[in-house]
Amino acid sequence: DTTSLDGGVPSSPSSLDESLMVDMIDAGAEDDEESTPLDRLFSRLQLLDLSNNSFTSVPWDLPCVVPELGRLDLKKNSISELDIVRGVPYSVSTLQLDHNSIKSTYATCRMGLPCGCPVMLLYLPSPDQEYCRHVGHASLERLSNLTLDSNCLSYFPITSLQGSFTEIMGMKVYESLSHQQKVLFPNLSILSLERNELHSVPSPLHLLSHLSSLSLSHNPITSFPAELGLLNPKVLMVLKMEGLYPRNIPPHLLSKPVPRHLIGFLKALLNDSKPYRRIKLMVVGDAKMGKTTLLQALTRRGKMNRFKELQKGLNNQPLSTVGVDLGDWEYPGSRSKAVNVTFMTWDFGGQDEYYATHQCFFSNRSLYLLVWSVEEGERGLKKLRTWLENIEARAPNSPVIVIGTHVDKLNPASKRAETLQRYQGLFRELYVNHNPNTFAYPRVEPECKMVSVNDARKIDELREDIYEFVLKYKPPGPKSMMAEMVPLMDQKIPSSFIRLQDIVRGLALKCKQNNTIPIFTKKQFIENVNFPGSEEELDEATRFLHENGILLHYDESKLSDLYFLDPQWLCSMLADVITVQEKNPFHKNGFMRVEDLELIFNKHSSSSVAKCQVPSLLNLMLQFEVVLVLDSSRLLIPSLLPLGELNGCTIFPQSFSPSEDYRWEERNGYHQSDMIAPMAQLGLPLLVRYYLLPFIPSGFFPRLIARVISSSEIFEHFNKRLSGNLLEDHHWSNQLHWKCCRTMITLVWNHVDIFHIVPTRFPLPGSKATHVISNSGISSLETRSGIEIKVALIPDTHVKTYEW
Repeated sequence: DTTSLDGGVPSSPSSLDESLMVDMIDAGAEDDEESTPLDRLFSRLQLLDLSNNSFTSVPWDLPCVVPELGRLDLKKNSISELDIVRGVPYSVSTLQLDHNSIKSTYATCRMGLPCGCPVMLLYLPSPDQEYCRHVGHASLERLSNLTLDSNCLSYFPITSLQGSFTEIMGMKVYESLSHQQKVLFPNLSILSLERNELHSVPSPLHLLSHLSSLSLSHNPITSFPAELGLLNPKVLMVLKMEGLYPRNIPPHLLSKPVPRHLIGFLKALLNDSKPYRRIKLMVVGDAKMGKTTLLQALTRRGKMNRFKELQKGLNNQPLSTVGVDLGDWEYPGSRSKAVNVTFMTWDFGGQDEYYATHQCFFSNRSLYLLVWSVEEGERGLKKLRTWLENIEARAPNSPVIVIGTHVDKLNPASKRAETLQRYQGLFRELYVNHNPNTFAYPRVEPECKMVSVNDARKIDELREDIYEFVLKYKPPGPKSMMAEMVPLMDQKIPSSFIRLQDIVRGLALKCKQNNTIPIFTKKQFIENVNFPGSEEELDEATRFLHENGILLHYDESKLSDLYFLDPQWLCSMLADVITVQEKNPFHKNGFMRVEDLELIFNKHSSSSVAKCQVPSLLNLMLQFEVVLVLDSSRLLIPSLLPLGELNGCTIFPQSFSPSEDYRWEERNGYHQSDMIAPMAQLGLPLLVRYYLLPFIPSGFFPRLIARVISSSEIFEHFNKRLSGNLLEDHHWSNQLHWKCCRTMITLVWNHVDIFHIVPTRFPLPGSKATHVISNSGISSLETRSGIEIKVALIPDTHVKTYEW
């Protein structure tokens, strides 16, 4: 039933009969060749392994010799062409042809050849027998698994061509074909075409109704046919697309774990599509760099619609942005017959308190304007590194234009040009010509734009540069394929996505007019938008609008049922909670009462509505780890904790039983008698571990504090080991409790820190680290940040590994 010739054939035989070295059996007494012992012998063969040989073609008599073969392995040979239908037995279910040199699957190897069946070779064919019955099939009905990886295919057939198939094959066949297309592999379930030379996906692929796994990775595919949207997303569960950059597919869809989102997008694209000339313009940078003033100058031309009234102070100058201010800026360009581009502007507040919320809004379909003041000189240029690293961490490969402001304030004026030229050189050295193995930055434009808002000519030039950049911008891809890529503004999207955008904008406006909170559940959203497509298409349309800032919807389990129709409203909500003391007087050193959230939300909606939506907004902040629920009435906002260890806060549990839910109480500030002693005072061995990081993202430590405290595993571990000592003295300072500030968290017992996390710098003079964990791409320890973790090893316990 099984025959293997793995590596056993030194050269390519002319026929399989020759390679198998079969002894002929006398069948002269039998008139019917189908009943001969020899024919029955070969018909029982189910698996044939011919891999790792030197075949340059598939043996011509293969279908005749093994007509009932189930699995055929021909990988790692030198086959250059084959008839993928008639060149293999009709009964084959698994066909492995990977690691060959196959360029064509339409070979003409059977023309004029007789039947290769060993029995038939004993007889002269009758005059009226014009065909071999073993190659009379026009499709492989039983084939379910086909592997063609690592070949040279530039095209792969799914159906027979229009007209007579015999003209293509150059031979007469058993059955005549109609002039309509016929699926060659109607029951194919697994198809792998990785590492070939395919420039497009066969459009009839959707006719493979049983296809459950498709591998197309590492092909120079430039586009996906919209007909693939007709594939059944409930059947196709695996779609491998590593290394693909099709110009008509949003990049994020290529990395989705399941293909239903891509199928939904292509199906909508098949119905109707048009270019979507809209992009997010993200204006970021430190506070007081002139971001809002610059944006105001840029938007004087074109049509600007601010979603929130611009706050102004003395001399009619804009005040510092609180949170994020949004708007729509439509600009047609200065040239005649230019196209309109709509920039959805996001003006981010630069104060440290707002960094924790930036992660909620950064996305890839955006152009980032990173603003700094030339008055800060080289120090200001070097500070841009943190912003670039944060952009790359949350929106990899996004385009960034760096802009230096306040040029008119650079003194002395006589040396202004020389100074700007020096800054330009330093900018290129730091962020354009840097070693990519040392720092990971997004796609920074090679020139830093130097402007003054009072110089109308420079502002006009900058405005036009931004417009032209966006029109020509192409999403990231291999350099060899960039010429074939379509600019982002010319890529077509389904028209249904644009209609959904208009509906969502209308619903958000209605909520604003009625003073209601613009949050819908999934059921409400589906009922109100009345989307014409499938649920998968609606999911992809929603994700597309989220990526473009029209609405906000997060896939996380606690938030997946909520749709935030007005991003400006949500930004204002978060900014009123996670903000400076002047804007949120309800928090004290990072602690706040849950009931005060309702008072904050009342500013934006009616009191009854605000109260019922507090859980939804609280879930959002919990999901992004910007707040921590201490108990049913109180919150901790780690990004608003005091700066510095001496000003830190204490959080200790009201209950010491590990089986109960922990409820926390806070105590702000420390007296001299409360100062904690070093771990060495315990006389216990310490585990000291340093984690070397490429950089520490903004808002990292507040999120780490929220995650560590919210997970009771660490606290329970130490509480269990020290429980006997805890009962001896109930003074708060002797109980097991957390001490934390904005950049440090410590677990303290009896005035001694037994678990400690703090940022550090490398190198570490005199340190005795047990382990140093680093990124393999880091080459210089002197310029790196990291995290120091110290753990006291309690006797008779084993150190446990915790996942954070």
